[in-house]
Amino acid sequence: MDRTQIAALARELVMNIKNRQEILAAYELTEAELQAVEGLDYFKRASEQIAIEWNKVLSTPTRVKLISLAMLEDGMPTLGGRMIDPKEQLTSAVEAAKFLARVAGLGSDEQQGAGASADKFIIQINMGGGEAVTFAKTIDSSPVDSEVVELPALPKT
Repeated sequence: MDRTQIAALARELVMNIKNRQEILAAYELTEAELQAVEGLDYFKRASEQIAIEWNKVLSTPTRVKLISLAMLEDGMPTLGGRMIDPKEQLTSAVEAAKFLARVAGLGSDEQQGAGASADKFIIQINMGGGEAVTFAKTIDSSPVDSEVVELPALPKT
């Protein structure tokens, strides 16, 4: 097994979505072989890191999202293989290609344009006498739990 397969195996065991027998079958391992892999330092470090990440997920929607992403990752090779199989219907292959493009962040121009307007916000406070305080913030489109924005102090009047 290479490092990628060992890390994937560690993820399967930590997430506990499949039972041990299903995991053994999926990785074509015997119990003795799995125990040997579990003894590797790399496997132990990968398991610890995955467990830390998995256990810090506090909300059910986030955990469900991570399970869905893991299952999607596992299914990608099959989906991609069927997409390029000449025996598959063209419409099915095109739908698979569209899906893979969306997952890769290559959505349509229309979708990309829709999010562009939410990438920045501006606060302007008119102080009177032609004086204004403006604060502009560009928003990172990656998801965050919360963000505190410090506004500049207003001038004393």
